[in-house]
Amino acid sequence: MSTTRIFNSSKFFQPTDGEAIRSVVTESENAVVVAWYIKPGQEIAAHIHPNGQDTWTILRGRESII
Repeated sequence: MSTTRIFNSSKFFQPTDGEAIRSVVTESENAVVVAWYIKPGQEIAAHIHPNGQDTWTILRGRESII
């Protein structure tokens, strides 16, 4: 069985002037891959994953520490 592992990111990034949008790219029994489009000034609320972890890949932008 073959599974596609190449995804066109433009299908998942959904810019909005409100809250940042979380789009599910793919998921399995053991993992979920999501894409976030976050504009300057938007935030993702602090949260935890009791049975997992976050791994981030930043495509463009810069860190802002307030």
